[in-house]
Amino acid sequence: MSGKDARARRRLRREESALQLTDDQVNELKDAFTFINGGEGDSLSKSQLKKILAELGLKADAATVEEMFKEADSTKSGAVTFPMFLSMMSSRMMQVDSEDNLIGAFKIFDPEVTGYINSDKLKEALTTTGEPLTAAEWQELKDLCVKGGRVDYMLFVNTLFAKKL
Repeated sequence: MSGKDARARRRLRREESALQLTDDQVNELKDAFTFINGGEGDSLSKSQLKKILAELGLKADAATVEEMFKEADSTKSGAVTFPMFLSMMSSRMMQVDSEDNLIGAFKIFDPEVTGYINSDKLKEALTTTGEPLTAAEWQELKDLCVKGGRVDYMLFVNTLFAKKL
């Protein structure tokens, strides 16, 4: 792949990420980036990334910072530019929205908000409506989070989104 193709793909990913964020969100991220960066250069180091995450009120332990830095540093240059940072934060912010949506969907089956759903009712809904789960997909979900005939949906959601912030 040529350098031109790689740059075009990176630009497209950045543009797609930016389209998912509101102007206020982009401005907040830009302000935090510029503040932590101190206006010096156009990139962040790992220690600066940790500071920016703390400034934004996000989990910032060493392992998380390392994972996020590797994700954002698409050029493997040892520095994260604002477009790289914006792309990474956009995907993580969208994931949080997706996680909240999934929890909301599970809560439809949990009107008392106990954190558990009757597994037979959930199986019927997930294997017969919408885009139904296959028997193997249901078994995977069941093996993961069904105990005593009840689905622990927070365990499922937390496992599904464990790889991200």
